[in-house]
Amino acid sequence: MIVLEKSQNLLQGSYSFTMTDNPAPLKQCDKILITATTMTNDSLTGLMPQCVDASFVGIMGPTAGCLPDSLFDLGIQAVGYSRIEIPELFLQRFKKGLKWGETTRKVWALTR
Repeated sequence: MIVLEKSQNLLQGSYSFTMTDNPAPLKQCDKILITATTMTNDSLTGLMPQCVDASFVGIMGPTAGCLPDSLFDLGIQAVGYSRIEIPELFLQRFKKGLKWGETTRKVWALTR
C-alpha cells in the first residue's frame, strides 16, 4: 500500500506502509483510491497521469458528491460520496460539529 500525503507532519511519522509526497510510486499500483480532497486542493489532475496503468481508479469522500462525468472523463471509474437524506437534521448536526449518522447515505456512482 502506498499513501500519498501532503502534510509534512504526517510524513515524518513511522508507518507499516509506504507514505510519500511523491506521486511517481502510484505508477506501480493496480488499484488506486483517491480522497476527494484532491478535488478541492487542485491536485487531482496532476495525479491522474500516474494512474494510467491501474486497472481501477476510484475517488471517494464527502466532497465527491458532484456530477461524475468530468471525473469519468479523467479515467476515474467509481465515485463514492455521502448523499444527504435528511437535510434539516443534517444541517443541525453539521452546525454543531456532530456526526452525520443516519442523515446521510454512502453512494457509489460507477462508469458504464
